[in-house]
Amino acid sequence: MGKINRFFKGIKGKEPQATSVWVDCPDATIDVCFVHGLSGDRDTTWTAHGQSVPWPKMLLPDKLPKARLLTYGYDAYVVRKSVAGTNRLIDHATNLLSDLTTDRESCNATSRRLIFVAHSLGGLVCKEAILLSRNNPESHLCDVFHCVVGVIFMGTPHKGSWMADWAKIPAHTLGLIKSTNKTLLDILKTDNQILELTQSRFLSMVRELREDGRRFEVTCFFEELQLLAFGRVVVPRESATFESYMPISIHANHSNMVKFDSVEDNGFKRLLGVLVRWETSTSSGQQTVRGAVSNGGVSADSAGIVRPVKRHYAVPVETVASYTQRDELWQELGDKLQIRHEKACVPFAVAIYGLGGTGKSQLALKYAESHGSRYNPILWIDATDENTTRSSFERCARELGLPQDQTEKQASALADTWAVQTVLRWLKGRTSVEDEWLVIIDNADDFHWGLNRVIPTGERGSIIITSQDDRSSMLVPKGCERLRVDVMSPSEATTVLLQHLPWDIDLVPNDVRKNCEEVVKKLEFLALAIDLAGAYIGNDPDPERAITQYLSDFIVHRNELLQMNSFRGLLPTEKTVWTVWDKTLQKITKDDPSLQPDLLLAFLAQFKGNIIQDEIFRLAAIGSNLLNDELIEKLPAELRGLLAAQDEKWDSFQYRQNLEPLVRYSLLQRVDSDWPGVTMHGLVQWRTLQSGQSPQSPWPYMAFITAACRQIRKEKQQPEFRRHQIVHFPDICGVFGKGTKLGELECSVMNTLGLVYRDEGRWTEAEGLFAQVMEISKTKLGVDHPDTLIIIKICKTKLGVDHPDTLRSMVNLALTYWDQGRWDDVEELELGVNHPDMLSSMNNLALTYWNQGRWNNAEELQGQVMEICKMKLGVDHPDTLSSMNNLASTYRGQGRWDDAEELQGQVMEICKKKLRVMEMSKTKLGVDHPDMLINIGRWDDAKELQLRVDHPNTLSSMGWWNDVEELVDHPDTLICMNNLAFTWKSQGRLSEAIELMDRCVQGHTESSRSILDEWRTEECGQ
Repeated sequence: MGKINRFFKGIKGKEPQATSVWVDCPDATIDVCFVHGLSGDRDTTWTAHGQSVPWPKMLLPDKLPKARLLTYGYDAYVVRKSVAGTNRLIDHATNLLSDLTTDRESCNATSRRLIFVAHSLGGLVCKEAILLSRNNPESHLCDVFHCVVGVIFMGTPHKGSWMADWAKIPAHTLGLIKSTNKTLLDILKTDNQILELTQSRFLSMVRELREDGRRFEVTCFFEELQLLAFGRVVVPRESATFESYMPISIHANHSNMVKFDSVEDNGFKRLLGVLVRWETSTSSGQQTVRGAVSNGGVSADSAGIVRPVKRHYAVPVETVASYTQRDELWQELGDKLQIRHEKACVPFAVAIYGLGGTGKSQLALKYAESHGSRYNPILWIDATDENTTRSSFERCARELGLPQDQTEKQASALADTWAVQTVLRWLKGRTSVEDEWLVIIDNADDFHWGLNRVIPTGERGSIIITSQDDRSSMLVPKGCERLRVDVMSPSEATTVLLQHLPWDIDLVPNDVRKNCEEVVKKLEFLALAIDLAGAYIGNDPDPERAITQYLSDFIVHRNELLQMNSFRGLLPTEKTVWTVWDKTLQKITKDDPSLQPDLLLAFLAQFKGNIIQDEIFRLAAIGSNLLNDELIEKLPAELRGLLAAQDEKWDSFQYRQNLEPLVRYSLLQRVDSDWPGVTMHGLVQWRTLQSGQSPQSPWPYMAFITAACRQIRKEKQQPEFRRHQIVHFPDICGVFGKGTKLGELECSVMNTLGLVYRDEGRWTEAEGLFAQVMEISKTKLGVDHPDTLIIIKICKTKLGVDHPDTLRSMVNLALTYWDQGRWDDVEELELGVNHPDMLSSMNNLALTYWNQGRWNNAEELQGQVMEICKMKLGVDHPDTLSSMNNLASTYRGQGRWDDAEELQGQVMEICKKKLRVMEMSKTKLGVDHPDMLINIGRWDDAKELQLRVDHPNTLSSMGWWNDVEELVDHPDTLICMNNLAFTWKSQGRLSEAIELMDRCVQGHTESSRSILDEWRTEECGQ
């Protein structure tokens, strides 16, 4: 409970204090008064941990050299161990008004502009004090109202706080008997009527002042972090902020949100940005005596006649009725427009960029509508092209009342026209004593015609740019923030759609809401697409039925729904999902004639996975050398240009050059991960595939994927990429279509894909492809019986066992079954007996029997392999000896120890005989004599080998006898000795087995060492 006690630090009963000056300034132009909050103190509330001085005294003087800094203290301790104060909110507000007025009178500053910075409860006190000052019968107390510029609320509970329940916290939590100020606690409760009335009166006052032309600023900060003592934020965002005002967050809890320890603190930077802007806008020229502003928002002309200030708002469009606030973007836009860039042509600028149709213009428009009192004027420039820009400047000139010079000749360049020149001069001429202005430059997607020459400049300016081009921030050099707008969140997108329906959003039937969620999911949360779909559905007399029908129609008639233009002229936008990217697609094709990004986009639209990795292009580029000429010809020349490779290295320059404009205009988005690449919005993919740019033939994509597959199987060092690559594999049946006659080229592609599937352990997919290849082989043979064994028999009789296509596919299918442990299916794929691959398959099948414990079947098949090897290769060929060794292992598995010993003895005798012949040849003929080569070569074809005695193949055939020291550690020798040792042990000949196993260990067979130790222990126990 220590944290709770520390939070209620006011229970110590410190005496409240009134106004105190932190920093005096003889020539001050503005007063900044800090008012603390609940259980706070006029100094410690504003003092960071580890500091001894309030941060305003330490950090602000250099930033606000013309400001006098004050702090106000009052009894804000609602809980005490002694007697809590009884002052009501109105009492604290009255004291603040009186004390502050007295202080300002004492230094002759009654007409000086005033800013309040208020924390927590202090914000409520300030609001009430300003309201008291507004129509106070004592004229001197009206000065605060006349001079206040604005209020910065920091964690103020405008709508109450759950912390009002402090009065219910048990006494033992706080330590001693407690006393509470129940009046204040009651007001702080959520939905308190007095609190609501104060808020209503304050907002009405602000609205009336702004309608009269008087500047009155409000900025609300809210806390991001919970107070650890309670596990929740003290004042939630919805209570700390005003609707239609930009909320700003501080990454701290309720107490620490007003404690900054350096100028680098982000919270300090945000607060300072507001203070500097307000202080600048109220500098010398706007210091007005009480009489000049007593009418609530007027200015006096040179003749002393008071006139209302005219507000200029030249924005020809409005936000759509379905506009839905996107809180994170709204917050970020406000934060970025607080960042001042001293070296830029305007101090504040933000480029809002992203894919067309995501709501960039609506966001900028909503900002303009919400900040009509902050900026004067607000101007809107449609920068789609030169004509729309010229028309926009002419409209702005008329709005500002700027006369046209009738003698001026018509300029050929847009930047030289009278409207552009006049408006730009007027904006640039605004000085620090005049209002800030805001210019929104919308649809700034094409810069080539000279848009940068008509960008406004001026020390009082703010600019918002909306563009699909992520380079749009360069239109304001040396200082322009960037804000990316992407698709909406599922909840935001659903809300947009629901806005079109006749129900209250909170009362929508569950089935309707679920259907809406399904619609926005199909439209992939693109704001424009959702808004158009909403207009279509909402226009139906029975929208509940219409939304169900829309989902049904979307499956079959997606193209017609997305291209629909029936609401043209009835909606604020003229764009559809079909047309929204037209300008961008046209632009990227003409920007650089040497590039063809549109063709790259069309090719990428064929990919199956969400992310198209750069790695797959690298693999395809290098792997294209592994394709035959027929497959290479399937790749268009333009695509081959992106796959240039030399010395096993991809030259990615052309690929990157063509990719850049697609990413720049957000048609693609870069994805940074272990395998970086790009991703494409589903509706962009749809639009591209429908545009006619995509290849009509599936072969370019098939050849590309095949090249990448062959290369990844060749490299083998990055097998983890296979799972990403497989995502892009096409559906062969879907690509070629049912009934399509498939030939050798299709078989080659399917076989390659099947091998990669098998490598990745995707047995089902591999089996399916290999089976299709076998079916194609059957078709080529003219046989349509589905049984796999019949296919094998036909292959033997009609194609022969050496036919490469059928043989390769059958072996691959058998290996796939093997990896899956499907021994019975492997058994059914018995292959031929003469081809080397068939012998290997028979060995695999025998091992399958062995794994199943089917010793008799294994023995029979291994016996066949051994006999075939003896006949085809000779009795002393290594493969023959290996097959004999395998059969001996099967005998051991059957418990036929004598047969196993006999067969292994034969193997050793053959090796011994071969070794003796070799030794005699070496002695009498020399190691290079042809007869010697015959003795040590491949016995059935010795004349083709011509090997030296020290060749690995020679050594492999030399045997396993321990009397030849250099051969004793040959792997095959050791395996044979190991097997025989196990046989002898099984026969009860333990001593002989140990002796033989010891020789295996001496031959560096470390895996045999533990067996040897175990046997020796067993021998000792006997």
